[in-house]
Amino acid sequence: MANDVFSRVDGFLDKFLTTITTDIQKLLASDIGTVILVSITLYIVIYGYMVLAGKVQTPLSDLIWNLSRLAIIIAFVKNEGGMLDMFNEAVKGLSTIGGNGKSVLGLFDSLLETTSNFAEYTSNNADTGTGWFVKGLIWTGFALMALPVSLTFLLSKISLYFLLALSPIFFFMLMWGWLKDSFAQFATALLSNALALVCINVMVQSSIDFIKVQMNMDGNPYLVAFSFIVFGVTAGMAIKYMVSIVNSVMRVSVERAGPGIIDAYKGAKNAVLSPLSPTTNATQMAAQRAATSQVATQKELQQVAQNLNKFLNK
Repeated sequence: MANDVFSRVDGFLDKFLTTITTDIQKLLASDIGTVILVSITLYIVIYGYMVLAGKVQTPLSDLIWNLSRLAIIIAFVKNEGGMLDMFNEAVKGLSTIGGNGKSVLGLFDSLLETTSNFAEYTSNNADTGTGWFVKGLIWTGFALMALPVSLTFLLSKISLYFLLALSPIFFFMLMWGWLKDSFAQFATALLSNALALVCINVMVQSSIDFIKVQMNMDGNPYLVAFSFIVFGVTAGMAIKYMVSIVNSVMRVSVERAGPGIIDAYKGAKNAVLSPLSPTTNATQMAAQRAATSQVATQKELQQVAQNLNKFLNK
């Protein structure tokens, strides 16, 4: 049996999902481009009307900030400079944490080899004619752990790539305040699936370490085999529990982070626009002086008119 069968499957799956994800992202970016152009055009028209109507206190600074923010988001949507590609690679890199640079299926090759050696070692210590029974118990424990872990891995990985494929839509939603909650939910789901893969990496790596420790301990081979079944059941249940904890933590974290993100957004906006504030204040002061001067001129004209009427009535 080849000792890299799972790695080959993982390579094929990763290449297949990456190709589909990239194609969908390009298609969505192309289709969303027209919507972005229309949206920004309407935004500029509406913003210009608000400026003329006196609804905006600092029109220039707000316009510069908003257009800069939109430009960054559009760069992600259109993958300008490979920014969306870097985002994809960052998320994928996060999902391999805890696996020594390997994916879950890559670790399964090591787990399979270690389990095979462990089964052979334990069966050799059993009584003559019962080795097959010990091997059967160990491989049963392996299956009880591998099946739920593999299923969780496949669901999390497919969900992760599915969300990455739709990322241009959610980045577009980030452009408009009333759709930011949708982007927050997208980020929650994305990180939840990535961290679920991290949990699986840790679980598989821990299983490999556990088996290696068992091989270095002398004990009753039958008791060791039965304990491996208990370990397999426990590991299979633990991975489901760990994933549910990750989902709960991510959901609560995003909900609590919402106000903080808004405050950080306002702080960044003020920090970026602070150099423009003297100019803005000077403009406002000049406008106030002009208005005051206009009122004074009107009063002087009224006084002149009153004096002229008095003179004519004499």
